[in-house]
Amino acid sequence: MSDAPVSFARTAALPWLLVAAVFVWALSPLLHPVNVEGFSAAIAGLGERLAQGDLARYDQLHPFNVEFFALSKFGAVLDVALLCRVFGLDGAAALTLVVMVSEIALLAATALLARRWSGAPPLTIAVALLLIPGLFENSFFLSDNPPAAALAAFAFLCWSGALSPVRAVLGGALLGLAALTRSDTILLAAAAPLLFYEQTRDARRCLGLLMAAALGGAATWCGGLALFGASIFDVLRVGRHAVALWARPAQFDVQQALLFFGLPGLFLAGVGVVEAHRRQLDLRLAMLVAPLLAVALVIGDRLWQSRQLLTLAPFIATLVALGLNSVVQAPSRLLRSCMIALVALTMLAPQKAALDEGPRALFGWLYSPWRWADWQAGVRADVAVLDQTIASARGGTLALATDDWSVDRATHQQLTQAGFAPAPLREGLAACADIAEIFSRGDARIAHIRIHQPFVPEAHLLDRARFESLALPCLDALAPSRTVWLRSGAVASEDAAPGLLAKFKAFLRAETPRIVAVPLDADGLRRLNDWCAREEAEERRAFAQAGREPRSVEAAIAATRAILPFPRPR
Repeated sequence: MSDAPVSFARTAALPWLLVAAVFVWALSPLLHPVNVEGFSAAIAGLGERLAQGDLARYDQLHPFNVEFFALSKFGAVLDVALLCRVFGLDGAAALTLVVMVSEIALLAATALLARRWSGAPPLTIAVALLLIPGLFENSFFLSDNPPAAALAAFAFLCWSGALSPVRAVLGGALLGLAALTRSDTILLAAAAPLLFYEQTRDARRCLGLLMAAALGGAATWCGGLALFGASIFDVLRVGRHAVALWARPAQFDVQQALLFFGLPGLFLAGVGVVEAHRRQLDLRLAMLVAPLLAVALVIGDRLWQSRQLLTLAPFIATLVALGLNSVVQAPSRLLRSCMIALVALTMLAPQKAALDEGPRALFGWLYSPWRWADWQAGVRADVAVLDQTIASARGGTLALATDDWSVDRATHQQLTQAGFAPAPLREGLAACADIAEIFSRGDARIAHIRIHQPFVPEAHLLDRARFESLALPCLDALAPSRTVWLRSGAVASEDAAPGLLAKFKAFLRAETPRIVAVPLDADGLRRLNDWCAREEAEERRAFAQAGREPRSVEAAIAATRAILPFPRPR
């Protein structure tokens, strides 16, 4: 009996089925993105307020929160506002939809661009994308990066192929919208002159198309801001003020680049540079490298999170595809074997994740969706704690004290989702003017006591002083029926359920602080004060070692007052 012939089509489909299965697994956490920190909730909250026409009311204690997060991420805020207004979604649901759609669009556009720019086979392109972990992981939480990156990728799709004035304007408009969403996206424009010239080989026509693209970009970026009485100069001003307040050390964080590229991706990108030069694609190579250099030169010393590299996805993916195609076609079996071994090591070798805007690890990519799903479940559990605490407000005044930036903004978000609206301070509550926001729903009132001082590096050092000089007098004036401390810092238990798989998952997960609702009586208030005092002592030692003088409570409050007339009255 002879063997039945094997269908070539079926054999050729097997690699695609395997790659598709890996894509589905790798993207599975995209179904449940959650807030990563306070700025995620800020984007959603600002979008809700913009839809309601009262953007300035989002944060009346620290108006700079409104100025910075609205202006520097205005496109994302507009997306949320539009979805809230048209479909009646809340801010969190709207931002979730934006991130999910943007990630799928970004992957599709990146694949098309990498195919056009590298000439590699489609299967090679698909594998190349899978070898870049940052392309996936930075969409598993809510942020402005995926929509900005997707818009930028579609801008370059417009500019690739049969370039015309209409496509130049359309691409420029899309890049302008991307810059409206994240202002640093405009750095990708460094690739435009090289891309246009490569396609036209005519300096005069190239210049005309660049001017058309610039007009399109100005119309959406500058025009979008102008509709709300702002300008690019306002965006730059709030950005400079925020960076000055943060006072973070200026250094290029190699770890963030490694987390985005992955070890195989970084190696293959280097091979891709060599391969492009070998094929005499020097103009194409310059176009691919120009945005990377622009980002490195302008924000390289402020590369604090790997998501800042997401807008570079098409350029990085093209270099990785060039490198992977070169390795696959190389006559050296040893090179291919080493590449397979490196990929297998980074995919399979278990490594405990570290918490860095979600669980991150250089090794163990195959288990990454487990890590992210576990982390997302923890964030949802935190939200449930907030919701249960807020739901306990039946009548009278419930005071909620927060001493952490992310808990502060998450509490604000859940209050609005529960139907509580900001209310003016009543007579006799002047002591609360600099520390509390009042929310009401029917006969229930919740006072949000915001111990945390945003933006400044000495925030924890100031907690005790803000608690004693501002929070306690406010609580005395409020005379709340109950006071609850929403504390972040209790690390989730590492005790695993019985079974080898459960223990393995427990080993992989990142140690993540959880939110705890602590009822405060008089003794509890003393414990909270002691907690703040310990934090102050630790931070004061760190400031002394660095030779820095911390701000006073009053100076810190002044630093987060409004610096612009935004939003401007119409």
